[in-house]
Amino acid sequence: MGLQDSIYNTVDQWIAQVRTFVDQNKPIPLWYATQCLTLETASRFTYGSSDGAMDTEDFRHPFLEAMDQFGSAVVAMHQFPFVQTVLGVIQRLNPSGFGDLNKVKQFLNLPPHTQLNLQAR
Repeated sequence: MGLQDSIYNTVDQWIAQVRTFVDQNKPIPLWYATQCLTLETASRFTYGSSDGAMDTEDFRHPFLEAMDQFGSAVVAMHQFPFVQTVLGVIQRLNPSGFGDLNKVKQFLNLPPHTQLNLQAR
């Protein structure tokens, strides 16, 4: 029962943030709002602390946006497995990193803070 107050506070904060959309007569991004509520509740339940999902202005937490784009990266690597091999070889040839990695991330439609952990098979 120790988490009950924490979860109530999270839901209260979520409702207050949803009400700001209502007060401003703006549409509520319900998909993102429920994702933030779920992430925040799971974070508090699992780790005992907030991850800041409720602090975002429009319920667009970076973790959730990265997860949304993760699916397209998986599809790209599944459809073009040679890309994973090529990137793994380049990473082994230049272990300190390579400057065009951001271009690869843009091509795969990944957020710039995404960590590519590719291994050559």
